[in-house]
Amino acid sequence: MFDISESERHIKQVRAQLTTNPILAPLQNPLEDIERHFESIRKVAENYDDVYKNILKPVQEEGRSGIRATVKWAVIGIIASWFLSNYESIMKFIAALRNAG
Repeated sequence: MFDISESERHIKQVRAQLTTNPILAPLQNPLEDIERHFESIRKVAENYDDVYKNILKPVQEEGRSGIRATVKWAVIGIIASWFLSNYESIMKFIAALRNAG
């Protein structure tokens, strides 16, 4: 993984070279753009833990909860369907057990 502090060091080194070497002066504006973009990336990286804990993780947990509920109701539906479609046979079996005892 690319280290943010390492990138900051590289940007500082380039900034130092730009200030000491007038030939590199045309690179001043592109470096400022890079610094601005890097700063926004750094802020996102710093806030990622908060975003993950407060947004992404609850959404994942809700998704898991929804899947569990769907599976539970699917199993209940299958059992109810089987019971209703075999109700007559089940009742005959229960009656046969009562008569046998």
